[in-house]
Amino acid sequence: IVASYGVKKKLISRKKELARREAAWESQHRWGSVQMESVIHDFGGFYRKVGQICGTAKQMMPDAYLECFSRTMDNNRAVPFRCIRRTVERSLGAKLSVHFSDFDPKPIATASIAQVHNATLRSNGKKVVVKVLVADKNSMVGDVRSMLHTTLVLKRLGLDNGVDFPTIFRAYLEVIEGEFDFTAEAAKIDEFTALFEQHGLAGRGVLPD
Repeated sequence: IVASYGVKKKLISRKKELARREAAWESQHRWGSVQMESVIHDFGGFYRKVGQICGTAKQMMPDAYLECFSRTMDNNRAVPFRCIRRTVERSLGAKLSVHFSDFDPKPIATASIAQVHNATLRSNGKKVVVKVLVADKNSMVGDVRSMLHTTLVLKRLGLDNGVDFPTIFRAYLEVIEGEFDFTAEAAKIDEFTALFEQHGLAGRGVLPD
């Protein structure tokens, strides 16, 4: 993809008419976005997270890429249930049947870092959702660092098409480890729940317990 942009940049710059240059870039972006979507679908994990990051950069990304990244946010490949079972049982120190009377093997959501399943607590029959970590933190942080170094090289070579990817990846490196801390996430949920109640907004939204 990068090599193609390097070649196209030279060819497109030779076109005299602005309209022809814009049309050529639009065509290149459509082709590139299809290739990128294929990479994200095949490799998932870190690459899907890159898509999520870049998909928020609306001022910097061509429309074709924004559409591509938008689609990849909704169709992440599910992690096999045997892996989910192993992770939950290791975390709780017991078989699923000890804590849950029902645990749906089909996820209701799957993202780059976690997967979510419906379940029912055995202790009180309460319906819950279980968020299970499916990504390796060290691996993903290492991948982001590698991508940062790659984008720095592309910037020096003039192959970044004017997009400041290094800044995007530096910013993400500052927050990525927090995405793996579900305890901190739960604390934030409790904090927002309290704020909603204090301001009489408890019935205006749904927050998990």
